[in-house]
Amino acid sequence: MRSLVVACFLLIFGICRSQHDFEIKGSIDGEFSGKVYLSFDDKTDSCQVKNKQFQFKGKLSRSPVTTVLQLENSPMADDFFLDSGAILVEVKVGKAKDGNDNEVVTFRANSIKGGISQTRYENFLADYTSYQKGRLSKENLFAKGVDIVENFPENLSSVYVLEKLVLNFYESDKTILQGLFTRLKPDNSPEIVKSYAKMYDRLFPGNVVDVKRRMKHFSLPDQNDKLFNTETLSGKWILIDFWASWCAPCREEFAALREFYRKSNFEIVAVSIDSDKTAWLKLCDKLKTPWKNVRSDLESGSEVTSIYAITRGVSVTYLVNPDGIVVAKNPTKAELKAYLGL
Repeated sequence: MRSLVVACFLLIFGICRSQHDFEIKGSIDGEFSGKVYLSFDDKTDSCQVKNKQFQFKGKLSRSPVTTVLQLENSPMADDFFLDSGAILVEVKVGKAKDGNDNEVVTFRANSIKGGISQTRYENFLADYTSYQKGRLSKENLFAKGVDIVENFPENLSSVYVLEKLVLNFYESDKTILQGLFTRLKPDNSPEIVKSYAKMYDRLFPGNVVDVKRRMKHFSLPDQNDKLFNTETLSGKWILIDFWASWCAPCREEFAALREFYRKSNFEIVAVSIDSDKTAWLKLCDKLKTPWKNVRSDLESGSEVTSIYAITRGVSVTYLVNPDGIVVAKNPTKAELKAYLGL
């Protein structure tokens, strides 16, 4: 009996370990003999093309992921959804002149086979093209998109399918699209944040903070894991500064903000969007900023980053007056002085 349990455990363990393994076998159509680069999960792998063939093997943190393919000495990049399993990629290579009349390598992934997510998305894009050319009705395209999102709410490609529907039909079908948006259950990887922000802005415009609108108060954990609520600063000038440890301009901005801090009834709330808590804490300790530091992990799908329309394009700052109204977004140093009467 014990042997049977151990055997079952090893079998399950083996399946779990291999469920996100992938293998890409690629072929080159055209003249190219350099390196191919594959970027995914915040890392980049490379291999040398031999006899117009290339191959990648690895493990994914999840499946699918958005993957970027590049060729050596080419300014171009092509992305696709990479699922676990065996994938066949055919790359069409050519040459062209850039703006300085220099010859550069051009390419595109002509064919990607074996990836369920990529195939599903490509089929939807083909339907979308048919709709644009008048060969497919809006009702049929909408139904196909809804079917994908409803049946695969956890798949990364569904986010981009829904984005297409939202950008085209949010005025006529907002209620249905709002329902689909709430059903999405991807793993909140960084690459989908901009798509989420675009959709959220259109589907829930009243919830998005902007200039001349009232700020949305929030509670987030500080460096000691204690919840800090912005309502405690009501009646003061507040600068809400969204930043990240990997954002060099953000750190440079902190130096300029020090001279404004606690002047003229002025407070700063620095909201880190770091997913790496350790990196955030380490930099906070190094910078020793005197204002309130809290964290809203961008990859966790925090509502705070949605209502303040934050993507990976930090830094973003909002200046709020004592009445709780946003008076400026990304104010300059001169504008801050003018608002604060300094």
